[in-house]
Amino acid sequence: MTTSDLVALGARYWLPVYQPRAIVLERGLGARVWDRDGRDYIDFAAGIAVTSLGHGDADLLAALTTQASRLWHASNVFYTEPPLRLAQELVEAAGFAERVFLCNSGTEANEAAIKLARKWAAAHGRAPERRTILSFHGSFHGRTLAAVTATAQPKYQQGFEPLPAGFRHAPFNDVDAVEAAFAAGDIAAVLVEPVQGEGGVVPAAPGFLQRLRQLCDAHDALLIVDEIQCGMMRTGSLFAHSHDGIAPDMMTLAKALGCGFPIGALLAGPRVAQVMQVGAHGTTFGGNPLGAAVARVALRKLAQPSIALNVARQAQALRELA
Repeated sequence: MTTSDLVALGARYWLPVYQPRAIVLERGLGARVWDRDGRDYIDFAAGIAVTSLGHGDADLLAALTTQASRLWHASNVFYTEPPLRLAQELVEAAGFAERVFLCNSGTEANEAAIKLARKWAAAHGRAPERRTILSFHGSFHGRTLAAVTATAQPKYQQGFEPLPAGFRHAPFNDVDAVEAAFAAGDIAAVLVEPVQGEGGVVPAAPGFLQRLRQLCDAHDALLIVDEIQCGMMRTGSLFAHSHDGIAPDMMTLAKALGCGFPIGALLAGPRVAQVMQVGAHGTTFGGNPLGAAVARVALRKLAQPSIALNVARQAQALRELA
């Protein structure tokens, strides 16, 4: 089939939620991709902040093919080694966390974080009206109803009303607005991106995350950092919040965690790690051995000092162009 034929299939059969360019990609290697007409491109999109090790990484491919030859799927009614080892390695890498919930995407990771925050608030005797999640204008936390409600961008919410209750929004980097939100007495958790992606690649201002941590501690609330886009060495540190020297109660990961293979993770600190009980949450495909095997390699490679040095070099080059 020609490129035009394939584009026509998309126009005919896909639900019209995307507007892709009329390019059909066939292969990739490193930072380059090739379309079916033989043209090559430098891939600045990186799968929307996903393929941090480039296309066709030999170590990722080896991990995937080796695991695929052994076991694809078992769900969570049995143990398999890759997700167990990945959970251990994530906890050790994060420092603050005690336990991990593995899933398939960033939206699922944030949905799990929201549910865990609500469960924690309920366990502490808070009435439903005192289980509010505070997030920020310009944020993006996903497409499920709870995650899109936390996403303070009306363009993603229009037409999906009624949205779930129990969410409020404040201006990003506005400490006074956050303090005013806490004064209402209903905030159970703050959900924040250390660097807003959809909001324009806007980092938290110096001291903002520290102040959020202080306010959460003072008001017995949880601090959740969404590192789905800014995590996994994208800022020159494995996790972006570490630049600010804080310890969150939860962290969500996805995107570069699998470097192109779908996987997400919720990391839970000691305040919340024991709140969920059997059956309170779950997933059929989350933590599957294929995704976990790939993510273990991605985590190990992205944590290498050489990657951090390359991030610093690229950042400096971009600043010089600005």
